[in-house]
Parts: sequence; C-alpha cells; structure tokens
Amino acid sequence: MADAFSYQNILLDADGKPVDYAFIEVNPAFAELIGLGRDILGKKASKAGATIGEDTAKLAGIFGMVTTTGQSMFETYSSLLNKRFSATAYCPRKGFARYYRA
Repeated sequence: MADAFSYQNILLDADGKPVDYAFIEVNPAFAELIGLGRDILGKKASKAGATIGEDTAKLAGIFGMVTTTGQSMFETYSSLLNKRFSATAYCPRKGFARYYRA
C-alpha cells in the first residue's frame, strides 16, 4: 500500500473524553510520514516521539470523534511536521480508528 496507514486504540479519560491513542499497526509509508519506525507499536502517541507530541491531543479528539460519530474525512495541520493532511479515518470497532492518508 502506497498510502500511509495506521490503526490505533483510542484512550479515554475518566469522563470518556479522548486524550491519547496507542498504535496497534502502521505501514512503512506512515512510519516515514511521521519520521518514526515500527518501534512505536504498542506505545501511546504522547510517548512515541517528538514528531507527534503536541498533535496528540488534537488527533485523539479527531479519532475519538470518528469512533463516536462515524465521520470519516478530516483535514488537519501538523505544526511539528509543517504539513497539512487530508485523511480518511474510520471506526472498525468501538474505541478503535483506522487512518489513511493518500
């Protein structure tokens, strides 16, 4: 697959608000896109590395929205990567999101 792909578990606080997410799977295109290797698997985004850092809360909110509303398209800007992303994310099962970026 040439597109970037990741699969993550959405992590909620005590009030049910998305606050972080953990990487379950990423493909090489995604790892290259964010500048991290497959060693991020099983890690929280907030702990995965500097290229995710400040974007974690924003993306956790987006992925949380995907898992609760079913909305699948989004655009976001990463100041750390200095890139704008147009992506598709969907919820294959409650609490999980899959993310694609062409």
